[in-house]
Amino acid sequence: MDQTGYQRVTDDDDQETLDIADLARFRQAAYRLFSTMLLYPDEERMKTVTTVAGELRDQTDFLATFSFFIQWRELLDVLQGLSGVNTAAIQEECVQIFMVNPDYAPCLPYESAYAEEGSNPGWTAVELEREYAAAGLALGSSLREAPDHAAVELDYMSFLCKEEACAWEARHLAKGIEALERQASFLEQHLSRWFPTFARRIAEKDHSGIYATVTKAAQAFISHDRALVEALIDRFESRAGVLPVD
Repeated sequence: MDQTGYQRVTDDDDQETLDIADLARFRQAAYRLFSTMLLYPDEERMKTVTTVAGELRDQTDFLATFSFFIQWRELLDVLQGLSGVNTAAIQEECVQIFMVNPDYAPCLPYESAYAEEGSNPGWTAVELEREYAAAGLALGSSLREAPDHAAVELDYMSFLCKEEACAWEARHLAKGIEALERQASFLEQHLSRWFPTFARRIAEKDHSGIYATVTKAAQAFISHDRALVEALIDRFESRAGVLPVD
């Protein structure tokens, strides 16, 4: 087992790529779950969240060795418990935390709100739109969020994990490495830069609320995932040519 918490089941390359594909599929689902929870909590989304949380809780015991596991299980427990909670109460909490609060400034879920002094926040959305377009993506009209919204960026990471999983399932080493490199770049240039501050502010305002749990788990996951992705890139690039690329 290495520093990422991932253990190879076998030395056989075919089996390893399948194991990595399964890991990528899990990461795809995790990023999508975080993304959904940071969108406005309508009835349909809440039903989806509680269902997915239950499914993931039964399937992810293998994560016990990962550094984010405690926060992950806490998150799934909380999300499963939402099945008995009035959605209106969650919606009110969402508005209080992210949109309007007479007692303090809301915790805006936009990367541009955390731009470094002297930088141009407007360029963030432009850069992200270009990144999404280069991947063949465009924001759907149903999402109605800016390109730098936390949910959009997390959903993009989910997409990149899906691309990676497809590459491993097709035993396409070059495409798998390319997908990992795109993930590493996006994590470094975007989520890793601003999400920690965002999560910390929510923890200060929300304390033990739902959104504090969500962002705490998401931040732990992002931090671990960046190390995981970098380790996987090193592993596969050092063995480039071992697997067929077609």
